[in-house]
Amino acid sequence: MPEPIDRATPPRLDGLPLLGNAIAYERDPVALFRRGYSTLGKVFAIRLGPRPVAVLLGPEHNRFLFSQTGKALSRTPSLAWMIRLFGEEFAVVTEGERYRRHLPLYTRPFQEARINGYLRLMAECGAAWFDELGAQGEFELGAALGALVSEMAMRVILGE
Repeated sequence: MPEPIDRATPPRLDGLPLLGNAIAYERDPVALFRRGYSTLGKVFAIRLGPRPVAVLLGPEHNRFLFSQTGKALSRTPSLAWMIRLFGEEFAVVTEGERYRRHLPLYTRPFQEARINGYLRLMAECGAAWFDELGAQGEFELGAALGALVSEMAMRVILGE
């Protein structure tokens, strides 16, 4: 069970005027989070430009965060660009039961046991692509690499 979180704004990590912690985040987000953790603990805030961002570190906070999605927390404001692109019924941006029903589709590709095999899978896709190329000739690089990346992504998401 996570430690109770005060509803007040968490302590904020010092940053630059106007930019806040945006430059530090862009350079090395892990170092920024380590600095926040060492000075402020597992719950703190940073500023990315004018936007305040809460940082909750540790598995207990991750469980809390994911258990509250669609309840106390809404993902919708942060996914506005996806809603504009794909529409409100796109499963990734929905809330409630539909989101929970589709969640395994989104989390499955990021399980450690699967991630460890991705390099092999990508190497196999790349080798097969090279084998299809002739000894000489021309092709449209953007389209060819787009198809290769799509193939790799589909194998990663859907499996072999």
